[in-house]
Amino acid sequence: MEHNVSSVRSILLFGLSLLIFADVSSAATYFGKKIGSFKTYHHGVVGDVYAVDAKTIHIKGFSYDGQGPDAFFWAGTSAKPNSEGFIIPDEKGTKNVLQSYRNRDLTLTLPEGKSLHNIKWLSVWCRSFAANFADVFIPPNFDVPKIQRLQAIVGVMHNTSSGPIVIVDAQTFMIPNFYVDGQAPDAHFWVGTGQKPSTSGTLVPDENGSSKPLGRYDGQSLVITLPGDLTVFDIDWLSVWCREFSVDFGHVKIPKNLNVPPSLRMLGVSPQVRLSGR
Repeated sequence: MEHNVSSVRSILLFGLSLLIFADVSSAATYFGKKIGSFKTYHHGVVGDVYAVDAKTIHIKGFSYDGQGPDAFFWAGTSAKPNSEGFIIPDEKGTKNVLQSYRNRDLTLTLPEGKSLHNIKWLSVWCRSFAANFADVFIPPNFDVPKIQRLQAIVGVMHNTSSGPIVIVDAQTFMIPNFYVDGQAPDAHFWVGTGQKPSTSGTLVPDENGSSKPLGRYDGQSLVITLPGDLTVFDIDWLSVWCREFSVDFGHVKIPKNLNVPPSLRMLGVSPQVRLSGR
């Protein structure tokens, strides 16, 4: 199970450097857990730095004049930035010298074997002059966003059940070992607010992106994505719900204040990868 969930998250983030960055109209303002803002020393470096997960950093509003001859995103384990750090590839996945940026939103992936658990700072660093243009420090005991496991769906009708639900990111659920008999006329994945499922909910497309009624499932593992700008922070439950008869076949509660990664869509990355175990 651990491997499957890690694979889902890894594939969702895999190849960020190959994806097309787009201006996505979204009300979402969650970019992960904020690490801090760059402290500027030279060349107009500014930006707010967020932890997406243990391997991924998002920089909101990054600017740099591009005048350093040998500047890179740079990180390390020393008490403060120095030449013993390592390059973090840029938003395209390259280790090219940084060019100028003006109020850009960037998503960076740490090199293999590195994570936010074992670095102390992020810098814009010039190797030729051993110069620190700007830095931000990882707070002590920083709690990196990560996948969260919930209870299983324990159904009351139509043989509905699942394994423990996994919140992969702020818009993505993994539903392992899902069962439903497919006999209900208008059953769907359904989310909403309040103490229990009700008609005042929102339909969530199935693992294929379809809004058709759910068919029969016999233990498949599914990945479903909340529609539009909806996030796990906006809902109190996930249900298997029959619209025609307003019946909850089984549901799971969504805790408040979840520390989960943002989705790629929320970071302005397009397209959003869709996975399915079916």
